[in-house]
Amino acid sequence: MALAVYTIQLTDLSQVLFEGEGGDQVEVGIQDPRLPDGDHIWLTVEPSDVGADGIEISLQTALDVTWYKEIKAFDSFDQALGWVSTKDAAHGPVSMVLSDVTLITNLVFTKAKAFGIHAGIYTIDQGLYDQRGNKLTFNWTQD
Repeated sequence: MALAVYTIQLTDLSQVLFEGEGGDQVEVGIQDPRLPDGDHIWLTVEPSDVGADGIEISLQTALDVTWYKEIKAFDSFDQALGWVSTKDAAHGPVSMVLSDVTLITNLVFTKAKAFGIHAGIYTIDQGLYDQRGNKLTFNWTQD
C-alpha cells in the first residue's frame, strides 16, 4: 500500500452542505477547506445502483489540473481492490465499482509531486461503510 502523508475524513473535503432528508433537503452553505497539501477536492455523494453493500468511486479533475491523480481502494491485507486515475488532458470522470464496501479499509489519494514521482498524500480510513449504496465523486479542482 502506498503510504499517505495525511489522514483525512470525508467531511474534510469541499462539499455543498444540506439539511433535511431526501426530497426535503435544503442547501445551507458550502464547505471549501484547503487540504493539508494545498489541494481542493470537492465531494459529491449521490445514490447509485451498485447494490446495498456496494460503492462507486469516481474521480475527475479540473481542466487546469494535469499532473497525475489517483484514488486506490485497499483491503485489510494491503491489496489493491481497484483504482482510478487521471493525467494530462484525461480529466475523467473515471469510476470504479466495488461490490462490497466492507472489504475496503482505506482509500489512498495519490498525486505526482516533484519530478513527477507519484506519492500517496491523503488516506480516508473511516466513514466509507456509511456510504454503501452511493456514488462518491471526487472532483480534484486544485493542487
